[in-house]
Amino acid sequence: MRKFMVKSIFFIVALAVTWVYFPYSVSDTFVFVQDVEPVLIYSLPPPFEEISESVESPMSAQAETYLPEETIELPELTETPEPTPNPPSTQTEHVPSPVQNASESIPAVAGTVSVELINIGRNSNIVGHLRVGGTTINYDVVQGEDNRFYLYHDINGNPSNAGWIFLDYEVDIRRQDQNMVIYGHNMNRNHMFHGLRNFRSYDFLRANPTITFNTLYGNYEWEIFAFYVAHISFPYTIINFPNDATFRHMIQQFKESSMHDTGVTVLPSDRILTLSTCTNVHQDERYVLQARLIN
Repeated sequence: MRKFMVKSIFFIVALAVTWVYFPYSVSDTFVFVQDVEPVLIYSLPPPFEEISESVESPMSAQAETYLPEETIELPELTETPEPTPNPPSTQTEHVPSPVQNASESIPAVAGTVSVELINIGRNSNIVGHLRVGGTTINYDVVQGEDNRFYLYHDINGNPSNAGWIFLDYEVDIRRQDQNMVIYGHNMNRNHMFHGLRNFRSYDFLRANPTITFNTLYGNYEWEIFAFYVAHISFPYTIINFPNDATFRHMIQQFKESSMHDTGVTVLPSDRILTLSTCTNVHQDERYVLQARLIN
């Protein structure tokens, strides 16, 4: 009995100490079993190595959800080839300009001129090509039904204050009349026949003594024999002279009117070329440049 009392006192003291030093519910820490000595039970979490279940990542679950069961093969993407640009045209549109280059390949010697070289396909009124050395006079020459149309129209027939270079409508280009008369305006900036005024200088004439006027029927070179200022009443535009005496007389008149003595002899058997333009000094005056056919 005494022994049991000692154990009870010891138990009570132990219980009091436990109550003071451990802030836990005694009922949670100790389990009383009837007629059995109290046993202390520790509630510890299992060690980490003993955790056998693993938690799957949400991303893994989504991956399994959106991953298709079968792999879909996509067709290969091919680049659409860019369209091959058309090669540049070798044909150049002929635009009228003060200086025509169509006849640069035409030699200034007698011979047959191909139709293509003087752009006959562009305008059926084109009858030849004129070049005057030392100037910008390098034009296709047209011929109209009168001597007024190309005073106010360009080579394409469009209205133009500059007009175009044209052969007198009475000249027979095939027959080659005695006097081939060509007209053109005296425009500023060396357009049309503006360059004729340069022949007022004798040195300029000596440096540029010939003219090239090629037609559908041949390439021709002409030697300058006179340059002068004429009144519009002066008959320098006669196409064909009635006889040799009249021809000689008129040639004498031309040479006497000339600013320069060229020393060139002109015979009744010769063909002459006459270029005419305004002086822009007096309305009824013209610059006249004349040459004889030599080739």
